[in-house]
Amino acid sequence: MLLLGMVLAFESPDFVRDVQPILSSRCFACHGPDAAAREGELRLDLREDALHSAIVPGDAAASMLIDRVRAGGSKRMPPVSHGAGLTEHEIGILEAWINDGATYQPHWAWSPLARDDGRSIDEHLAEGFAGLAPNAPATGGVVLRRTWLAVVGLPPPREVVLSFPDVPTDEEWSAAVDEVLHHEGFGEHWASMWLDLARYADTKGYEADRARTIWPWREWLVATLDTDPAFATLTEHMLAGDLLPEANAETRLATAFHRNTMTNDEGGTDDEEHRVAAVVDRVNTTMQVWMGFTASCAQCHDHKYDPMTQREYFALFDVFNQTADADRNDETPTVDVVSRSNSEADPVPVPVMEALSEDDRRETRVQIRGNYRDLGELVQAGFPEAFHSGPSAPSRLDLARWLCAPENPLTPRVQANRIWARMFGRGLVETEEDFGRQGTVPTHPELLDALAARWLSDEGRLRPFLKRLLMTDAWRRTSSATPEALAADPRNERLARFPRVRLEPEVLRDQALAVSELLVRTKHGPPVYPPQPDGVWRSPYNDARWTNSTGDDRFRRSVYTYWKRTAPHPTMTLFDAPSREVCTSRRLATNTPLQALVGLNDPIFQEAALGFGRRIQGLSGDERDQLVQAFRLLTGREPSLPEVQRLQDTLHQARRHYADRPEEAAAFLAAFAEARRVKVGRDMSAEEESAWALVASVLLNLDEVLCRG
Repeated sequence: MLLLGMVLAFESPDFVRDVQPILSSRCFACHGPDAAAREGELRLDLREDALHSAIVPGDAAASMLIDRVRAGGSKRMPPVSHGAGLTEHEIGILEAWINDGATYQPHWAWSPLARDDGRSIDEHLAEGFAGLAPNAPATGGVVLRRTWLAVVGLPPPREVVLSFPDVPTDEEWSAAVDEVLHHEGFGEHWASMWLDLARYADTKGYEADRARTIWPWREWLVATLDTDPAFATLTEHMLAGDLLPEANAETRLATAFHRNTMTNDEGGTDDEEHRVAAVVDRVNTTMQVWMGFTASCAQCHDHKYDPMTQREYFALFDVFNQTADADRNDETPTVDVVSRSNSEADPVPVPVMEALSEDDRRETRVQIRGNYRDLGELVQAGFPEAFHSGPSAPSRLDLARWLCAPENPLTPRVQANRIWARMFGRGLVETEEDFGRQGTVPTHPELLDALAARWLSDEGRLRPFLKRLLMTDAWRRTSSATPEALAADPRNERLARFPRVRLEPEVLRDQALAVSELLVRTKHGPPVYPPQPDGVWRSPYNDARWTNSTGDDRFRRSVYTYWKRTAPHPTMTLFDAPSREVCTSRRLATNTPLQALVGLNDPIFQEAALGFGRRIQGLSGDERDQLVQAFRLLTGREPSLPEVQRLQDTLHQARRHYADRPEEAAAFLAAFAEARRVKVGRDMSAEEESAWALVASVLLNLDEVLCRG
């Protein structure tokens, strides 16, 4: 029976889903696209080459590939020096595939988009349930909170929560979705995703990591996302706004997207080395952001897994090699920009892209093993042959249009997947940054192509595409999981239940400030410095120090926080924000005790707890009513009787604690005096105020509050 089960398991393996990942991860490094690294003149990524000596279609037993992966000692493939051999399960897949004819299929990501058959998102998902019963709809308040946090990064206002029905009609839900999609915080929230992609920071990076004035680009990004432009327009402006026929100061400012590259101010460094490093970063970032392609693998040699030669890499390099910037302290060329937050302030110079004149064009050559001093053959600007064609000798503007061309299937797939991942916690393709052979295959390939087609029909605008997702049953389900559901789908890839997603650090902080009524909604302007522990960063250059902001700037949204590459704000780092030294397509979530300690002890969250405690005291009703309202404000649902009782018990215990230790209460209030700007309905003793702050801290640190689920 066991043998029969193995045979049935490998009857018809799918090449893209089952076979290609094995060949790519275990074979292609030595038997793939990279001719220089190829061993034994054997190539397994192309069927006609593999059939010459390694594979006999229909006869796994006669195939050298199977003989070598089953061999021992020096004959085994992959060699012992390359790690463990294939598992019996992997070998079984290869044998079944060969016996079935060894059919190859084009890599899914580079194939044309499948025709959208019009099925709804929910119909696509239902096909994968495989006997799993989908969860029931969550209550209106829970879904409302989930939606506000996902779309604008803020909790819904109290009056919206209180007036929203537990079981809304489709019309009521559609109206609620439209309201949040047009909230003033929309651009600020989605800017965070683009700041990661753009490797935005307020410093230049490397060892000195001195300050850089590039925040007006962040202003432009927030304002632009608020208008929800077509994706092709956004692309043209960021990659080539200076080359547009109607170029102006705004479109030139947009090109600072690629001036976020690091520069090295340290004395004695080679300016050309770091100029070249910046151009390399622009190639790698562009291909990752728009096409989910790991171009960096082709900088030193032909790509070992995907269709890009080193020569093609430097043809793309040539596109970005013709700009006037260099690794200079003054960061020219620049454009003078007046802040959107203060039109009377002096303009500030912002580094931007500017094309070289024809007379000043640089010569581009292949860099042997990626060494900018060891140059090979001359190359001209161009695009990889494996993808759709483009104009000869393309400019950055041509590149922007090539990336968004209708015949390019990668860009819509990558962008649709990226937005799905921001909403549901994980992309249909988990490796958002890599749609190549080393990346994961889509969990729902037909749905991904349908989403990509609909993203195209929406012109890549965020709001209409988000509404498609928000109107689904999948978005409105509960996140609870039975033991049976966990056993059947432990990673929730089928989405029969809503995924429980921990909030990003920016949203965690902004949520805490919003519910405590401390959040200051002023938009735009220079970076601010919310509290962080002393000594987190001390620069030996110019004696730079972090000075905590006071007044309104202390409580601005997190998107405006000063970002130092070598020492980002510790709260951001502990909750998995990147340093932004390089492009980051997805943040990898961790779970450590330090995160719990931050939520309880960081000055940001202690101030929020004090402010929220004061706000609770301003709510109507008695103590129990106030606790119920506070709980609902944070979670979107009514608390159970035991939950209310535990909160009351905590409050009473805190009162007793501070009554016996009034000096602790006085010290606590003195340390966070700025949080007392929150108005309270009555006078309170220091002991009473501290007790309510403790209960507020408990509420703010509930798992249900730290997640959207």
